[in-house]
Amino acid sequence: MFSVTQFIRRVGMSLPQTYTVKVQRFVKDDIQLDTDSESMWLFGLATDYLVRLVFGDNPQKAFEISLKGAKNVGELNKATELLKSINTSLDNKCIINACKLCAYDVAYRTSPALYSNVDNINPSEKTISKIRVLVKRTVKFLKQNSKWVDYDIDFPRGYSELISKGDCDYITDEALWDLKVTNDKTAKKRYISQILLYYVLGMRSKYHDRFENLKRIGLIYPIDQVAYYIETKDISDKDCALIAHDGLGLKADEKNWKQTDEMDEKMLNDITKGMSFAFTDFDPDEYKDGIFDISIDDFCTYYLDKALKTNGVSPIWEKPKFNYTKKIKFLKKNNFLMFISVDSKGQLSVLRGGKRRLLEHDLEFYYKNIDIYANQILKLFGRYWDALYQISEALQNIQVNIDDSIYLPLEYNVRRKLSEGLSGEVHGSIIDLDFTNHLYINPFDGSVHGYTARDIKDRDVYKRLPELIFYQFPGFYRDFRKKLIVGKMPLLIDNEKSLISKDKQFLIGKAKKIPTLQNMIKEVGKKEPQTTHISETETYRISRKLLALQSIYDYNLITCWDDRFLEIKKPDSNINGLLS
Repeated sequence: MFSVTQFIRRVGMSLPQTYTVKVQRFVKDDIQLDTDSESMWLFGLATDYLVRLVFGDNPQKAFEISLKGAKNVGELNKATELLKSINTSLDNKCIINACKLCAYDVAYRTSPALYSNVDNINPSEKTISKIRVLVKRTVKFLKQNSKWVDYDIDFPRGYSELISKGDCDYITDEALWDLKVTNDKTAKKRYISQILLYYVLGMRSKYHDRFENLKRIGLIYPIDQVAYYIETKDISDKDCALIAHDGLGLKADEKNWKQTDEMDEKMLNDITKGMSFAFTDFDPDEYKDGIFDISIDDFCTYYLDKALKTNGVSPIWEKPKFNYTKKIKFLKKNNFLMFISVDSKGQLSVLRGGKRRLLEHDLEFYYKNIDIYANQILKLFGRYWDALYQISEALQNIQVNIDDSIYLPLEYNVRRKLSEGLSGEVHGSIIDLDFTNHLYINPFDGSVHGYTARDIKDRDVYKRLPELIFYQFPGFYRDFRKKLIVGKMPLLIDNEKSLISKDKQFLIGKAKKIPTLQNMIKEVGKKEPQTTHISETETYRISRKLLALQSIYDYNLITCWDDRFLEIKKPDSNINGLLS
């Protein structure tokens, strides 16, 4: 049914919890790279293929998919001519032609109908320099960590009825690596799931002997000059059995996960029922700017891929009925996306999953203003979401102390495994710690509020955030306090240096004075926590409105439209009215 990438992105997989993700820094160069790109998918493909070339692959092999795509559109001779300039010098002509060749990939990977003339691919000097730097960084990293490198590894005899194909980027004498030319803030867990599934597939495949000798599996991020890895000694047979079940759909246990081909039929049926539409190869990255007609199945494929995660919906998802949608228009401009439903009377509505919000203007208005609108939202709220995701990452990195776990309330042990850690999911202005405990980051003054909620009208807000951690997550308090003291969580203790702008304004309004570190941690646990019971729902209304805008930050996706944002010249009290 799926490739590894499709399954991880569209269905999802439970992660085992006994391993640790470690960080390895590159031997850094002094070159500063921004993270924008004229065409990210070409950017990544060209980097990957040129790395293979540098390691000894001949051009025909490195750009094999590109040549197959060129053949599908009758331009094999043209592609072969471009290939003549591909060499390890990585000069400008080589990189330009590499990008042009990669533009043929879509004609093989997806459909010849999506192919766009490669003559229109003319990367700027800036992009050429970026690709050259990223190739050199990746090659240097691999050479420093291995004796030999092989690439494009698949897993014959390792697959199941659920997963039919997959390939990782590089395998060395000691490690499996996947290259990520991205700065996606939301995808790290998904990528970890991907490499864990590759590892299990490899151990089940006819090449299992190569994988049995690996010491680590990991992700290479050359933009950030960092790699994340898991030591294979920390991946137990219990972990592998869980991955074989949740990722391959197999009836697997600790003893048989390498050999069994027996499927969990209930899981297969649940996925088939949930995915009540036909997956397509729709990929916005493979479209140039413009307005396009797409199918409902195209939209559902995309929505399960990314937008579901923004909305916090279960990945097992039934397609909406779309009773009032006659066709769907896909708008793309400067990497910003918008999906518009058109009903039988021609009424336009912006889509957010199966929900429609009526629009007042014609298609051309939205196409003309889509990038202006999105950039305005990012200008107003980008620093705010930057802060939330930094807080989220810090919370997810807090380690449990098992010695303190005996103090955890019984309902906590039932509700959540200790080793799962704190959730850190960001939605709107709220960061989840678990199902009932959350942080609210006030978008008007930058203050951080921890609370326990039984429902939206019944929550207890803690006077000091450490008290929430101590009383609700005692197993995590020791490491939380330690990180506060050594300054590893500055966004939670010193907003004036992080959340608040230089003129002491935070979006709008004056920032509140943040309690000192000493006041935050003193006397925690010596008496009952100081909490205030709150039943108002205004906090949630603000958060829901920010969540509707958050997909612009997370995925460049517009799911709501308010003309008033186009009229704002600078952050002021008008924003308060728009969010409240």
